[in-house]
Amino acid sequence: MQNNYITLSELPMGSCGIISRLPYDDKLKKQLMNLGLICGTRIEAVCKSPSGNPCAYSFRGTLMAIRKSDTDKIIITDYRE
Repeated sequence: MQNNYITLSELPMGSCGIISRLPYDDKLKKQLMNLGLICGTRIEAVCKSPSGNPCAYSFRGTLMAIRKSDTDKIIITDYRE
């Protein structure tokens, strides 16, 4: 286990981590929180679209595609490959 921070967009496919910080943008933060993405949530990078954007992530029993512009703003810690 590593303790350094990366963005969600940097999380390698098949790896998982813990959400440590959400974006400062209040509108985006509220949307993500309404979907269940809150600090402390375990999230796994599942697959990329053919173009590489968006990517699919699994969390809380849900599989969701999230744009890279949004995942660049989400900080992950304790990630495992």
